[in-house]
Amino acid sequence: MFLALELPADVRSRLAGWTTAAVGARDGVRAVPEPSLHITLVFLGSTPAADVRGIWTAASEAAAGTAAPALAGAGLVALPRRRPRVFALQLEDHGGRAADLHQSVAGALDAGEGRPWLPHVTLARVAKDARMVSLDTEAPVVEPFQAPAMSLMRSHPGSRYELVERLELDC
Repeated sequence: MFLALELPADVRSRLAGWTTAAVGARDGVRAVPEPSLHITLVFLGSTPAADVRGIWTAASEAAAGTAAPALAGAGLVALPRRRPRVFALQLEDHGGRAADLHQSVAGALDAGEGRPWLPHVTLARVAKDARMVSLDTEAPVVEPFQAPAMSLMRSHPGSRYELVERLELDC
């Protein structure tokens, strides 16, 4: 499970189109499906069903009244850099509202990854045995947008995600 910021539909569509063109029929890399594009706020891992209600209550209370973060594309990144597992669009966090929301929610859940949070959208995943270092293409142009909602999502194999709960953010 994870908490995520949603992308507006037009941004998801634009990113999906760019990724399909950039990845094409390359071996060892696959595009993340359009409905699965998001910005992870907090990764929760495997979560017992009995804990979901408490997690959502704490997270939604921490996010209550939060203004929708203003974000924009800041360049294509390979994560990790030396032997990428994913290619992502790094995001500029105008005003720091996404980072503030991440800190509030992670603090409320006592969850953190032990490294600084990087706002990004994973666009493509690299197969375990592939040796890709870059996509050798220009980053997609993503004009400033607001993330309209925070969602609690359940992961399924193949970059498929199920919406569990959703909180509209103040625009």
